[in-house]
Amino acid sequence: MKKTTLIISFTVFLLFSVKAQKKTDNVLTNIQNKLTWTTTKDSLLYYIKAMQELQNGKTNSHINYWEAYAKYLLYYDYDLKNEQEKEQAEKTIEEAIKLLEDIDKKNSEHYALLSLLGGLQLNFVNALMLPFRASKVGKNAEKAIQMAPQNIRAYLALGIYDYHTPKMYGGMKVVEETLKKAITLNDKYDPNPYSPDWGKQETYLYLVKFYNYEKRKNEALKYLEEGLKLYPNFETLKKMRAKIEKLN
Repeated sequence: MKKTTLIISFTVFLLFSVKAQKKTDNVLTNIQNKLTWTTTKDSLLYYIKAMQELQNGKTNSHINYWEAYAKYLLYYDYDLKNEQEKEQAEKTIEEAIKLLEDIDKKNSEHYALLSLLGGLQLNFVNALMLPFRASKVGKNAEKAIQMAPQNIRAYLALGIYDYHTPKMYGGMKVVEETLKKAITLNDKYDPNPYSPDWGKQETYLYLVKFYNYEKRKNEALKYLEEGLKLYPNFETLKKMRAKIEKLN
C-alpha cells in the first residue's frame, strides 16, 4: 500500500513539475520574442520582473541570459546626464553582468553579452582600472568567437570593442573585417529555442559608423542602404544618412 501511495505521489509530482516547466517555457519564449530596441522602458521593467519571478532566486542559464539582455536594452533608456538616472544605469549593468557571471557553464552567447555589458560598464570605471577592465571586454569577445565561430553576436561584441578603443591604444584595427564577417552570418546558429537571434541590425549600424568616422562615404552609404533594406524601421540607422551625406 505504501509503495502504491509513493508511486501515485511521485506521478502527481512529475505531472505538476512538467506543467510548471511548460508554463515557464511559454512565458520565457513570449518574453524573449518581445525584447527589441523598440521595447519601451516600462515594458522592459515588466519583463525583467516577470523573469525574476520565474527564477525564484535560482540560477537558470536561459532566464539569466534573457534578463541580462533586457537590462542591456534598459541601459539605453537612461539619461546619463542625469545623476540619478546615471546611478540607475550603472546598477542595471552591474546586475546584468552578475546574472551572467552566476552561470557555471558559460557558452559563446554568455561571453558575447558579457563583453557588450562590460563595454558599457567602462563608462563608470575610474581611469586607473580602465585598461584592465577594457582588456577583459576584448578577451570575452575573443573567447565568444573561439567557442562559436558562427556566432554573429560574438563578432559584433569584438567589433564594438575595437571601434571604441582609441587608435593610440591599438583600436580600430579589426572593426571593419570583424563586422563585415558578422553580416555574412546567420542570425541564429544554435537551434535551441531559447538561443538569441538579435545583433545584425546593430552590426550594420556600427559598420556604417566606422566608415563614417573614416570618411569613406561610398562604403558608408552602401552598408546604410543595405541595412535599411533589411531593417526599414531602424530609426537610428536612418538618422545616420544626413551625417554621411555631409561628407566630402
